Amino acid sequence: PYPLCALAVSDERPVSTQSTWHTKKLMHQSSLLGEGISDSASYGWNLNLEEGKQPQNDWTTLVQNIQSHIKSLNFGYRAQMIQNNIQYFNAFGTFSDVATIELVDKK
Repeated sequence: PYPLCALAVSDERPVSTQSTWHTKKLMHQSSLLGEGISDSASYGWNLNLEEGKQPQNDWTTLVQNIQSHIKSLNFGYRAQMIQNNIQYFNAFGTFSDVATIELVDKK
């Protein structure tokens, strides 16, 4: 018998490097790496697969592609707001009281 507040964990499986879970985990990781490699160029990476060369990153490509992606997301959000008759304000908002928001346009 164990005290009521005790916690015990029992695992009847022997520890094995041949376990199905471990194999599946490694296969999944391999798949993710493959996807990452094929996506890497759009994140500015040049893999330099020649022996002795290190991967390099092009910061400009990375920044441009991230900004383009964010702009496309924002465009989609605004289009959905228009479709749903939601008014969009590109301004900083603060509550002036419980029912009023004051907007300040930075322009």
